[in-house]
Amino acid sequence: MGVVIIGGTVLVGLAYAEKKGWVDKETTSLVVHLGMSAGIGVSLLILFNELKQFLM
Repeated sequence: MGVVIIGGTVLVGLAYAEKKGWVDKETTSLVVHLGMSAGIGVSLLILFNELKQFLM
């Protein structure tokens, strides 16, 4: 639950910084894409670990 709250806070802060002009759109897009890719990768690793434990 804490990870979701922290992730949401980072995304809201990033959107606020972009709106204020502190970061450009490319940086924001890069951070969002890297975060999404990392989240998908971690989710797959957790899924594979759970399947491994279930099947053994």
